[in-house]
Amino acid sequence: MDAYIVIGDQHSYKSSVLRSLSGSRKYGVRPCVILPNPVQDVYVRLSSLQEANGFLPAAFVARVSASGATSALFALRPKSRGAFPNADAYVHYFINTAGWTIQRVAIMNSVVNPLATPLPVACLGYFALGAPPVAVNQVASGVRAHFNWL
Repeated sequence: MDAYIVIGDQHSYKSSVLRSLSGSRKYGVRPCVILPNPVQDVYVRLSSLQEANGFLPAAFVARVSASGATSALFALRPKSRGAFPNADAYVHYFINTAGWTIQRVAIMNSVVNPLATPLPVACLGYFALGAPPVAVNQVASGVRAHFNWL
């Protein structure tokens, strides 16, 4: 499973960027073009996995696997929230337990990588929201280019 992850705190455009990339208004499998491949089935989850009605890592892996998708696009918060672990715990589980490949990570409004799990530098992209805030479509355009999505 190839994973494309947007990491950010509350109000960092995570869901808006995911909607822009996928054209989706809810969770589920969507056809998307990820270069250099043709159309792929991507499991999209718009809200952070640590939100209410979220998923622990194993439950999310099971949901994505059952969907038949070849890639997953989803958001994480950098810090733990309630019973849900931090972004690093999810990424560590996805790589080391589920065998997923983390293709790209977009880190929203931070210059600090919240992940202790090692990833290739080219995998990580940092996106500032600015002051005054940058328009969400500008941020989404940068993430789209970083993810190699059409």
